[in-house]
Amino acid sequence: MKNMKNRNKILSIILSVALVGASSCNFGDTNIDPDNPTNAPIESLLPSVMGHMAYLSGGDASRYAGIFTQHFTGVANQHFNFTQYQFFNKDVVNLWRNLYEDALPDLEIIIERADANQSPHYAGVARVMKAMWLGTTTDLFGDTPYTEANDGADNLTPAFDDQQGLYTEIQLLLSDGITNLQAASSVKAPGGEDYYYGGDLAQWIKFARLLQARYYIHQIKKDEAGASTNAFNAITAGTFTTVADDADFAFAAGEGNPLSQFNAQRAGDMLMGEFFVEMMKTKADPRLPFFVAPDGNGDFTGSPIDVNSINAAASQVGPYYSAAANPITMASYAEAKFIEAEARVRISGANDATADAAFREAITASLTKVGVDATDITTYLVGKNLSGTKDDNIRQIIEEKYVALFNSFETWTDYRRTGYPTLAGATGDATLIPRRFPYSQESIDFNVNTPSVGLTDRMWWDQ
Repeated sequence: MKNMKNRNKILSIILSVALVGASSCNFGDTNIDPDNPTNAPIESLLPSVMGHMAYLSGGDASRYAGIFTQHFTGVANQHFNFTQYQFFNKDVVNLWRNLYEDALPDLEIIIERADANQSPHYAGVARVMKAMWLGTTTDLFGDTPYTEANDGADNLTPAFDDQQGLYTEIQLLLSDGITNLQAASSVKAPGGEDYYYGGDLAQWIKFARLLQARYYIHQIKKDEAGASTNAFNAITAGTFTTVADDADFAFAAGEGNPLSQFNAQRAGDMLMGEFFVEMMKTKADPRLPFFVAPDGNGDFTGSPIDVNSINAAASQVGPYYSAAANPITMASYAEAKFIEAEARVRISGANDATADAAFREAITASLTKVGVDATDITTYLVGKNLSGTKDDNIRQIIEEKYVALFNSFETWTDYRRTGYPTLAGATGDATLIPRRFPYSQESIDFNVNTPSVGLTDRMWWDQ
């Protein structure tokens, strides 16, 4: 076992800690940083990883992507620039650092220790979390360091693994994670420190299967039939069956979910997007007052993305996410049913009763989750049927999912792989809407292996 290199020593030598995962899983008893003890018990590392992933997913990742999908409009400072697609390498330095410096190293430590100590239940949870970490990273950036990401100071210029291989690895992690979770015994098992499910292994298996379906359905441009069948099979193998199954992370009192923090600290920088607000108004969507706050006139308004038409008086984020206590949802029953509906349509074409039932249940789950009353749910479901062509049915599914998964960058992935909802770019040219995040400036400065890409360059699954 190699000695772990001190994170802060590496960081002082080279600022590319986010590139290389300087906090390696090669831990030992020397060079110990008292602020990041390598001998911390795995039960104290797990909640930290969960918090990091929730903050990243519900913070920068979803906020930036939400501007590209026009859920939000940046009206001042950096976020105004993002709306005009002036999105630069320096803007993702913190996101890239946190993905590699905070989340990945702790996951590696948990997995290595759990495997060594005959604790498959803990290893299973960590592998599922690692698959989600890897899916998040590659869906934002494309090719990314993975196989060499934890070499620490032994390799300060890790190679970038190709996305196709990373997608294979995601499914391997999830499959192995499920096997771990199904083990008959485990020396150590997660308990109260598991902020998703309190150590309920059956729930983690459901979560893993939903992630399997998510990352399969992303691949429909590469193999529509295979991706759809695999996604449907993962769902029917046994995943979420109720809103109570949702993988939610609630932040501690005094902290608040990341969107509520941003809204409180930088309220004038980003407002609701006109496209999103008008779509909800046109459909008389009862989630409108949950997702969108009234403006100064008591109306629900969004700001256009046109640089000459920005409305600085538009609505802010509504109470569902501006309420600090409301959680970040990492995966939901609604998402599971939307994936099921889409997969069935792609497999069977139009007029599939299974797809239609799943579609309506997905909408119901989303409305229930945010607190819409039963009468309004019934009213909204009127006419919500998949009775058109295959393409029209897919459009309906993705447009409803676009609302239901508000504040999740999964909606940006859906847009990139399906073209729905139909968006006009900030200049009227939809081809300019970003299809990836740029690589961190630190990666470019310190790792010669960093690929040269543009915001509109398509990833492997987007071709």
